[in-house]
Amino acid sequence: MSEDPLKTEATKESTVKCAAHRAFDVDASEQLFVVLEEAQAPDLQRTVRLYRRPQPDAIATYSPPVAPFQPSDVCFYTLGDHEVLLVADELNDAIHVVNVQDGA
Repeated sequence: MSEDPLKTEATKESTVKCAAHRAFDVDASEQLFVVLEEAQAPDLQRTVRLYRRPQPDAIATYSPPVAPFQPSDVCFYTLGDHEVLLVADELNDAIHVVNVQDGA
């Protein structure tokens, strides 16, 4: 039985282990990927983390401009000539548009 590809993102150089995930997407260059992790306890929020291949650790964690925040989905989207990250917030009925430049 093979391992769930969304829980382990493997490259030749490293393996990234993610907590239980709710959503996942890869940017157009296939160098960045975003993971929406489930809360590790009932009193905690879900977490949106950005990774760069082949680094095993997250290079960024999304901090929402509003609280409380309940992300429900994530995806990369090309807007004009650049790619943005969309984070759906089901608690506030909002879509957060995040500029992602060089993984920052």
